[in-house]
Amino acid sequence: RSQGELLELRQKQEEDEKTKMHQNEQRSSRVNNAFLDRLQSQSQPSGVHQSGRFQNMDCFGGDSWVS
Repeated sequence: RSQGELLELRQKQEEDEKTKMHQNEQRSSRVNNAFLDRLQSQSQPSGVHQSGRFQNMDCFGGDSWVS
């Protein structure tokens, strides 16, 4: 392969890796938030749910990690 093709391939692989890392961070954040929400709802009397956190901080909108 030419040097240009190898450079393009490497850049694509780096972009793909960054995308995967971002998706994993989003997934981890959702899991953590769900866990904290469950803990908070269990500790509050009469099942009142109040959260000081923003419910959706995903700047890409929704479940972008789901394929």
